[in-house]
Amino acid sequence: MLLAHLVCAEWRTRRGLVFVLSAIPVSLLIAASWPLLLAWRQPEAFALWRIAAWQPIGDPLANLRYFLATGSWFAFPGWLLAVWAVWALRRRWREPRLFVPVVASLLMLAAAAYWGPPQDVNLIPLLAPLALIAYQGALVLRRGAAGALDWFGVLGFGFFGALVWLGWFAMLTGVPPRVAHNFSKTAPAFSLEFKVLPVLLALALTLGWLYLVFFTTRSPMRSLLRWASGIVLLWGAFAMLWMPWADYQKSYRNVALQLRSKIPVGATCMAHKGLGVSQAAALDYHGGIRGQAFDIVRPNACPLLLVQGSPQHEFDGPGAGWVKLADVGRPGDRSERYRLYRLGR
Repeated sequence: MLLAHLVCAEWRTRRGLVFVLSAIPVSLLIAASWPLLLAWRQPEAFALWRIAAWQPIGDPLANLRYFLATGSWFAFPGWLLAVWAVWALRRRWREPRLFVPVVASLLMLAAAAYWGPPQDVNLIPLLAPLALIAYQGALVLRRGAAGALDWFGVLGFGFFGALVWLGWFAMLTGVPPRVAHNFSKTAPAFSLEFKVLPVLLALALTLGWLYLVFFTTRSPMRSLLRWASGIVLLWGAFAMLWMPWADYQKSYRNVALQLRSKIPVGATCMAHKGLGVSQAAALDYHGGIRGQAFDIVRPNACPLLLVQGSPQHEFDGPGAGWVKLADVGRPGDRSERYRLYRLGR
């Protein structure tokens, strides 16, 4: 925003100066609100966050390669339209509508690559400025390209939307058997219940998408409208029809409750080893299970140890002198296993 006021002539006005002087304090206040509240409510957690937030994770070049590779599907077709917009409007690069989102996208990508970590969730903030550029690219698309983008979206979302409905029908009735078997194989013992409201909502989303496909008039924005509605259809239908199945095999609720039931009464502390941040938060949320990092210098500092490992082996166990109390995991998950150990007396 500051660069735009220096580069873009139409923003170098008195009103622009007033905007900068008012926007910067407001934005800083909003950005600082939750760290200040965290420091007030949980000083220790704030100290840990401050250390973690200012510590770059991973190699910047490796992070950049990851974000570019992931963004190729994560932000499709937005990045494609954005590239076309930059090329088609290259002679008007000093206009704020192009300069601001382009510079913002580049700065955010550079910051994500420098700080890390290489996770697709870190690309979500980049979608906002990228969408502003892509919108301008859609307006200057040639007719053939716009038509191809339009029908590619219609056929793609129509196909995958039909698969969502087919999967729901197979889970509910067992027909077709092969599709139903694939669902039961990843979520053993799962049984889907018919619920009227989710089905009606998914049906409304489907009918709304079909209306936009067959009754929208031709315009430069029609392809974007159909793509956006297709995304809403897929995520909405999945949430309404497949969420019980996904929750059954992906939720940490049963894992947390099983571990909680195995923790001895009066246990003073618990250490954890190899436990991811998301998994630790899920276990705390569902079962109130909190621990501290495993201390390799004092491995016996806590009488309990929770290890996140692999189902194939137990090489990351604590070794001799420890008794295993629990060995649990999520149904259908072949990559995670949670083992609780107690120090032998």
